[in-house]
Amino acid sequence: TTGIIELWSLPRLSLVFASNFTDGPPVLQADPPEPSSPMAETPAQVEVEVTETLVANLGETMPTPYLFILFKSGLLFIYQLVPIPSTGSQKLEDGRSHSSLSVQFVKRMVQQLSEKEIEEPQLPSVVGVDKRASRSLVPFTVVDQRNIPKSAVFLTGEDSHWIMKGDKTDVMFMHSDYTVVYAFTSCSMWDNTPTFLMSTEEGTSLVEWIGDLSFHGHFAFERIRKGRTYSNIASDSTTGLIVAVSCADQDFVLYDDEGTNVWERDAPNVSYPVLGAVALELIDPASWATIDGYEFGTNEVVNALEVVRLETLSTSAGNKDFIAVGTSIHRGEDLAVRGGTYIFDVAEVVQDTEAKGKRKHKLKLLCKEEAKGPVTALCEINGYLVSSMGQKIFVRAFDLNERLVGVAFLDAGTYVTSVRCLKNFLMITDVVKSVWFVAFQASSVDIRYSNLTL
Repeated sequence: TTGIIELWSLPRLSLVFASNFTDGPPVLQADPPEPSSPMAETPAQVEVEVTETLVANLGETMPTPYLFILFKSGLLFIYQLVPIPSTGSQKLEDGRSHSSLSVQFVKRMVQQLSEKEIEEPQLPSVVGVDKRASRSLVPFTVVDQRNIPKSAVFLTGEDSHWIMKGDKTDVMFMHSDYTVVYAFTSCSMWDNTPTFLMSTEEGTSLVEWIGDLSFHGHFAFERIRKGRTYSNIASDSTTGLIVAVSCADQDFVLYDDEGTNVWERDAPNVSYPVLGAVALELIDPASWATIDGYEFGTNEVVNALEVVRLETLSTSAGNKDFIAVGTSIHRGEDLAVRGGTYIFDVAEVVQDTEAKGKRKHKLKLLCKEEAKGPVTALCEINGYLVSSMGQKIFVRAFDLNERLVGVAFLDAGTYVTSVRCLKNFLMITDVVKSVWFVAFQASSVDIRYSNLTL
């Protein structure tokens, strides 16, 4: 290859853009080569032989043209077409007129694919099927359930990938589940259902596009409409269930220690302040149905939700995953905020026989400990529970699955926002000191400041 990429206009076949792309520059600008000094072929140029170039749209509501350059070595350049102010036509040395195209190509992604060659595969005996797993760029367009078109490109061959872009993301290079894809094409087997035909090592496959998936990040995700607002979420790896904290607005009513309402509206046009009613829900990800729940007290808000592995005598391994919740209780402007620490277990129960139920697990409250301040952060370290209450950090052991026993504490001196465990260190963030570390020794049950820095 000469290392020059050229764009020609149709139907007159006039040269409108030319640029050198051998070194993969960050920006491809119009730079027409001189015809008197063509680039001589060298062994280095043979190594960077281009197998395919493609201009295709990427995006959702407003697709943008992208330039794809695929090399034989497996190197893939992806450039975005960006309009620039017009520069008019230029004259070459041989007298030819070169009409410059008012665009440039900005590099958005570089990927090095595997260089492994595919041997003769064992494919079904189909007339006209090429048995070589060659890499090819195939553009396609689908429409999701929200009637939003998505323009993307599929890369066939070994390590096949989906190349997509969202309205709020850059180009995404997402791996396909099939190890080798020999051919790919879009089809319409059913009305309004985007489908694709793939020739893979497993044979011919019919693949359906999942319309409710979103690609606003490096991973595909699905939006689940539950009709409620969720503030915290955690996953229990033992059961595969999801634990989430739901919130629903309700009137804030202030009570004294005896449970009597201390304030009433003095006029019909005066409204109560609003505070969320909080509940802990156990959700089955297979159907996204809430199979169990726990309602917290009045004016109680969840600050932290974590799955922690604590020491216990109930299992042969000596430890088990529990659900830890830290809350704060608002009592008006005249009284200090209190809090609480809850320990739940996802217990296995006899399966329900009702058609709408059929649950196998439920939330079981094992421990509830009231605190004199809000519990704002939770984590575990070496089988102990770490919690922050006000300006103090406590390390507790879960004794007999019934109560929390304090083993160490540290005066942080300021409001703690989060706590995380790094080996035998606790990484603590607060509103004043930013990030700092403390060391914890389980043998001597000691917690102290550390000189460890980032």
